[in-house]
Amino acid sequence: MKVAAVTILAAATGANAVLTLTAGNAQSIIKDAAVAYTGITPANSVCWKTGTSAPTLAVADCPANAGTATAFGTSTTGECSAAGAAGSITWNTVTQTHIALIECSGTGTGVGTATQLVLTNAATTTAPVAAASGATTAAVATGAACLTAAALAILV
Repeated sequence: MKVAAVTILAAATGANAVLTLTAGNAQSIIKDAAVAYTGITPANSVCWKTGTSAPTLAVADCPANAGTATAFGTSTTGECSAAGAAGSITWNTVTQTHIALIECSGTGTGVGTATQLVLTNAATTTAPVAAASGATTAAVATGAACLTAAALAILV
């Protein structure tokens, strides 16, 4: 499973907020991959907006209560995870490639500033893969196995 990572910084003090996503803010992952996070205050949640370009998200967008969302979906108006210090959010709508995230407190205020996450669908990219026994390359976009002619002969 691939995950995306981002660190969100506190706005006024410059100190690190505790929300950490574990792999960078520009990632190539597959549909339904988890974007893991750790370190938010246990009573807080992660809130987000999605879009085809960078959505705007501010501390004022934080709701008064944590949500129950577990996937990014197509939320252009905002969604939030359940409260907790660790978890993950599923990237389930590959058309939504830009996601703004922020840690929100249970009182409806944000912690730090929003950050932008850009995801690329790894299933739409192809990469040549050298196969054993002299087989040529194959695109692995769908995760299909590459079999040599000799391997196919054994199967039939």
